[in-house]
Amino acid sequence: MASPANLPPIFNPTSNDIEMLLAAQCHLGSKNLQVHMEPYLWKTRPDGINVINLSKTWYVILLSENIIFASIGVC
Repeated sequence: MASPANLPPIFNPTSNDIEMLLAAQCHLGSKNLQVHMEPYLWKTRPDGINVINLSKTWYVILLSENIIFASIGVC
């Protein structure tokens, strides 16, 4: 899969995609931060909960979707 900057516009998240991720609270992490998650961190709230950057996470969601579909033979 290409890097996020090289993806066709169809793969960009819509406002509805972001609203659904926010409604599902996908942007909320835990108080513990793993080193490999630092690139996806947007900020840490005053209560210590890490908030995840959904625009950076969107690319990983698309990549995961492609891996799952390829593993079950749906392409």
